[in-house]
This record gives sequence, structure tokens and C-alpha cells, in this order.
Amino acid sequence: MINPNTLNIQNHKYMKTAVDAMGILCILIGLFTMVMWKIHQIEFLYFTVTTMFFNTALCFVVSGVALLFLETRFSFVARILGVLVLLFAIAVLSQDIFHINLGLDELFTDFYYPIPETI
Repeated sequence: MINPNTLNIQNHKYMKTAVDAMGILCILIGLFTMVMWKIHQIEFLYFTVTTMFFNTALCFVVSGVALLFLETRFSFVARILGVLVLLFAIAVLSQDIFHINLGLDELFTDFYYPIPETI
């Protein structure tokens, strides 16, 4: 029987490397998308991250940083960043549910939707 109290990332020799790689991948994808939004070239991303908006990319970066801090002596930073992502996601979701505008879409960059709508 597996003892759940002893399960952590350190128990598997490649797990820490895999978690760090996923954190770096999240950061790179998020930063790339954020740069494309800032220089208004998001239409070049049709083949990869068509529906990723700036706020989603920002959450990717913060989540990636949290993954990097997960199994360090600063693991409390991972928890804080996770809570920040959760609160931001709840705020964005509440905009859609309650039909209110909190201004989160325009908080970091000008919001525009470059993809033409199809019928």
C-alpha cells in the first residue's frame, strides 16, 4: 500500500525535472503570447494559440513560476501565486456570469479581437 504522506515530487527521480520543464514551457508560451499581444501581431498565432488572450497568457506565466517554486524551500511562493491565479480566474469568470465589466480585459493591454467571425 502506498503511504500518501510520503508522496511528493522528490520520490521520483525524474519528476522534479518534468515539473520544472512544464513550468518553463508555461512561462515561454505565456511570454511569447504576451509579446505578440503587445506588438499587435496576434494574428500570426492562428496555428498555435488562437484563443489565448493576454490574461490567459499572464496566468500561464504566473502558473509556470509557481511550478518552479513548488519543491523549493520557497514553496509558500507557489501557494501565493496559485491563489492569485485562482482569484484572477474567479474575477474573469464573474464578469461572464454576472454580465459586469471589471475592466480586466483592458487592464494590461488594449483588447481587440483580430480573428474575423465566421458564420
